[in-house]
Amino acid sequence: MRPVRYQNKHSLRSNDILNQELEKAFNIANEANFSEEELELQHKKKDWIYIQKSSIEYATKTGLQQGLEQGLEQGEWKEKLKIIENAVRIGLPMQTIIDLTGLDEEKISSLLSKRLLK
Repeated sequence: MRPVRYQNKHSLRSNDILNQELEKAFNIANEANFSEEELELQHKKKDWIYIQKSSIEYATKTGLQQGLEQGLEQGEWKEKLKIIENAVRIGLPMQTIIDLTGLDEEKISSLLSKRLLK
């Protein structure tokens, strides 16, 4: 009768590492049997995969950064619009609203008219 072997998360990780190392070894052995043309093609494929992976990582990072910036900008506009609406509601003069928001009168009027149309 064979003894029962229990695997914990550490032994599973060891198996994963072993499998990765074995896969690397098999790839090296397979490449050793390649002709020069096959080996060159294999290297070009690896380069292409690396470039694609790097491009995806860059696009993801850039997209997340742009999304965060746009979200912050939209939040700032919403906050300014709240300030404008509250200032108008309590009857503050336009110059005070301009001073509070840093926007010119035309932009404030434009924002208010768009908000009223919604």
